[in-house]
Order: sequence, then structure tokens, then C-alpha cells
Amino acid sequence: MKKLLVSLVVAMTVIGTGTAKAGQNLIQVSLFNPIQLINEDKSVEGFRWNFIYTANQNMTGFDLGFISKTKGNFLGVGYCAANIVEGNMKGIQIGVFNTSNSVNGVQLGFVNMTKKLNGLQLGLLNLNDAGPFKMLPLINFAL
Repeated sequence: MKKLLVSLVVAMTVIGTGTAKAGQNLIQVSLFNPIQLINEDKSVEGFRWNFIYTANQNMTGFDLGFISKTKGNFLGVGYCAANIVEGNMKGIQIGVFNTSNSVNGVQLGFVNMTKKLNGLQLGLLNLNDAGPFKMLPLINFAL
């Protein structure tokens, strides 16, 4: 519970207190794609919550759910069973399975995967294609 509270505070800091601009999507709620408020080719800047699966272009803010996919870049906190980012991730991914093209931050989970790491991976299996060790158990870091 304490981790969730800290994650929410961090997400709210990232989101800020500004008002929504025209065309800006602050909230995404999804049962599974395509049954979701915001179409998958649109970006979300705020809060994304899914029950089974969601997909969007870019995500900025707090992501909560079972399986979340970001086709572009992710900035914020992802707290899902599976965090899938096809672009660059800046922030924290917390889940069973975390993957991203590049990581600038922290991945915390059973399996963490990235092509380029600038930060920390904590998990049973940590994969970093650009590192001197492609696969490490428990901890992996790169600067």
C-alpha cells in the first residue's frame, strides 16, 4: 500500500496541476483493447487504468492495470502485471514482466527486458542487450 501511495504521488508530480488542453486525453479506462475510452492511436497524458489490456501511442503519467502497451514513449510510473513499451521509457516500471526499447530509470519485476539501460533493473531475470552482460539475475545497472 505504501508503494502504491508513493507511486501515485510521483505520478501526480509528473502530471502536474495544469488544465487540459484541447485534444489532450487525461484519463484512459479500458476493459480490453478496443473497448477503451481513448483509441489506441492516441496518447494519454494523465492516468491510464485497465482491467485486462490497453494500448495507446504514448503515455505520460500513472499507468495501472493488468497488461499495458505503449506503442511509442512512456514517461511516468507503470504499475501493471505486464508493462510493454515499444519506444523509450523514462520513469519506473513495476510488474511481473517489464519490457522497453530503452530504459532511463528503474524496472522492478520478475523479468525485465531492454535494448539499452540507463538505470537499474531488479528482478529474477534482467536482460540488457547493450550491456557487457546481456543477462543477469537479481540486479543489473548501467549508466
